Amino acid sequence: MRPLINPTKSLIVFSFSELNSAYSKGQYNAIQAKFANV
Repeated sequence: MRPLINPTKSLIVFSFSELNSAYSKGQYNAIQAKFANV
C-alpha cells in the first residue's frame, strides 16, 4: 500500500499546480481584457 501513496500524492500536487497555473493565466487574461476595454 505504501508505494501507491507517493505517486498519487504527487499526481494530486501536479494537478493542483496545473490548475493553479491555468487559474493565474485566466486571471491575467481577464485583467488584460479589463484594461483593454478602458
